[in-house]
This record gives sequence, structure tokens and C-alpha cells, in this order.
Amino acid sequence: MNGAFRTTAFMGLLAAAMVFGAIYYYPKAAEIIVDAKVNQNLFETYETNDVRTISIMQYSDESNRIEQFRLRRKGERWVIPNAGDFPATRIARIGEVAKSLLDRTVLSLATEDEQGHVDYGVVDPSESGNSSRSSLGMRVDLLDRNKGDIANLIIGKPVPGASDGVPRHYVRIPGQPAVYELEIPKNIFKTRFEDWIDPNLMELPPPTSTEVSISQINVDQYRLDPKNIADCKQQPISRTVFEIDKANVKKPVFEAFLEGEFSEQKLSPAQESEAASTLRSLGNIRYIDVVGKPKAAAKILRSPSGISDAASFKPLEQFGFRISNEGAIEASNGEVSVTTTDGVRVRMLIGSLAQRAADSENLDLHFHAMLVASLEDSSFETPTKPKDVAKDSAENKAYLRAMEELNRKRKSAELRIDGLNRNWSKWIYVVPETTVNAIRPDITL
Repeated sequence: MNGAFRTTAFMGLLAAAMVFGAIYYYPKAAEIIVDAKVNQNLFETYETNDVRTISIMQYSDESNRIEQFRLRRKGERWVIPNAGDFPATRIARIGEVAKSLLDRTVLSLATEDEQGHVDYGVVDPSESGNSSRSSLGMRVDLLDRNKGDIANLIIGKPVPGASDGVPRHYVRIPGQPAVYELEIPKNIFKTRFEDWIDPNLMELPPPTSTEVSISQINVDQYRLDPKNIADCKQQPISRTVFEIDKANVKKPVFEAFLEGEFSEQKLSPAQESEAASTLRSLGNIRYIDVVGKPKAAAKILRSPSGISDAASFKPLEQFGFRISNEGAIEASNGEVSVTTTDGVRVRMLIGSLAQRAADSENLDLHFHAMLVASLEDSSFETPTKPKDVAKDSAENKAYLRAMEELNRKRKSAELRIDGLNRNWSKWIYVVPETTVNAIRPDITL
């Protein structure tokens, strides 16, 4: 009995040893990486209205440094804090970014090894250290009103061979080692000031507008001595007038200042085409930065017609703007003005050259520019009052209705002018030379 038990026990131990050996020495299958987030949303659902700050950070080849761009919601507006809370007016793009991290499903897990962050380009740019440029990702942070995290993401290199549609990128959550594949429209995240503002700086009506349209454009070329802008005489060069009637542009009238007076010059077809470039460019004015005006100057520019407080305006001379002896605003490099059918005249004054940032590799020239709006009296033709008619006559009633309509239009124009000057009074715009040349072509005779 004992012999049989020992034999059975021995055979059991032998079988267990053989199973263990088979398990130990049998070739293992390749490791399959599985993560709980695969096929799940990378972030919890959030309300886009809760997003109060957007931060985008990346390495810029243009400036050769790490750039961070922030947007902050202030009341009902989005502003750019690093530009003195200048309003960000690309509202559709802001909305797109605010919801960009919603419902982003993880397609697969690329690695959980931190050594792979360099290969997949998801190194945090805020902790870049000595990392190579190609390894740095783009970091996107969405924060709430208390600056708490709603969602954060580092977007790396594109996934090779990804199918058409929304681009796939390697991504990771800051502070976590795992790298995932995710469909994310990386091109909506921008770090340039100009990508977040509407280029219709002069707030001109669209060409399809049936209510208000452009009626006249004036290009005034003149110079002020930048070394003595306060006291120098204006040096006229030329002036061009475009009259527009129901979207039909008449031939431009070009006058050159020759021998002490303006004289009309006949333009060649090529010169007319060059002059007409103004019409194509005014609704798309590129500006790359803004400078805040001194408060005293901004205050008087809310009502810029007939400025008498020259002392408050004087700080603007460093930007190439002055008040003439007649109380008019002049600029060191001329101006372009647009009159619309509602009786509003908008002037873009082109001041001095703007200083280029010391760490910028961009050698392009830039100008200071300023905008003011005023009433164009010639747009309001007073109807002739009928003589020797009774107050209740049809002629007098028609006259009173015409006067009432005239006053309504004038009041409407004044309200629009007040709003424009209130927005523009705070800022000097930094405009590239290419844009200035487009809206103010230099016609050589």
C-alpha cells in the first residue's frame, strides 16, 4: 500500500515538473501592448463654455525658439493677454480649438516607454532642456476659470501611412509616459498673433452687401521728416481717387505733385492695374502685432475730429503721427481712406518704421499704422425746402420726411463712427511693408 502511494506521488511530481519545464522552455508569443484607453475617449467630456484659457506652445523654425501663445476669455470676449488684451476676432477658430479635445478616441498604444518620446516627437516643449528640435511636440492646454486643467495634450509626429481624413498623430498626456495614436487636426493650433485676428481691419462691408458699399477710395502719398516730424512741412508726392458707383469702379484719377502743384497724369494700362491693386487689398490687411497707445492719446482719439489737445497727442510722434496746425492728424508715410455709402470715412494713416524684435530672424520691414473714422458730410445732401407752401401740403410733408430720413442716416453713421473710434483709439498696428505697398502702390511716372 505504501509502495503504491509512493509510486503515485512520484508520478504526480514528475508530471508537474514536466509541465513546468514545458511552460518555461516553450517559445513565448510576441508581447501585445494593450491599454485601457484604447478605443476609449482620451479625455472626459467637458463643456466648451468652461474653457476660459487656451495655451499653445511649440518650437518655431521662424524665430528659432519655443513660442507660447495664450488666449483668455474676458467676459463675452476672447483676448490676447500678451498683446495688452487685444481682442481675438477669429471666433470660429477659437470655438474649433475649444472643442478640439472632445470625443478623441484612442486608436492604439504606441509605447509606454519614456525613451520613445524622442522618436515619436512628443517631448514636452515646456521641459525641452537639450532635446533636439525634431523631438519637441506641440503642447495644448485648455484651462477653466480657476486655471485648472480641463484637458492637456502633447501632439507629436504624424503617423506614417495614415489613411485620408483627419490626420493621425502620436500624442501623449503631459506627465504620463504612454504614447497613443490619435486623430487630431493639428493645423488648427497656431502660435502667431495674426492667425487669431480678422484681417478686415478697416471693417469694410463685403462686396455682396446690398445695404452699405464703398463709394470712394483715396490714396494720399506724402512724407514727413522723421527727424523733425513736429515742425516739418508736409512733402506731397501724389494722390489717387477711385470713385465707385454700384460696384462699378471708374477710371482712377491720378495726380502727381510737380513743380509745386498737383497735376493730373494719364496712366498706362499697367499703371492703372497697379493702382487698382488697392481695391483688392483693403479688405485683407495683414498686421502682425499691436502697440497700446498712451491713455491720454487714446482718450482724445475716441473723438478725433478737430483735436485741440496737442500735448496728449505728442507721444504718438515717436510712431510717426502728428497734429497739423489745422488740427488734422497726419502720418509720416501718407494715408489711405475709404468712404462708404452710409457717410463714414475711414482713414488708415501710415506712420514710421517699426523696430524689429531683437531675437527675430525676419528681415522684413514693418510700419506703424493708425485708424480713425469721421463723418463724410458730402454723403448727406440736404433736401431743398419748398417755398410758399402750406405746412400741411404734400410738398412740405415730403420735405419733412426727407429731412427725417437724412437725420436718421446721419445719426446711424455717427453711432458707427463712435464704435469704430472706440475700438481703434487704443491701438497702433504693426503692418508689414508688403501690405503697405499693396494698399498704397507706388506709381512711377
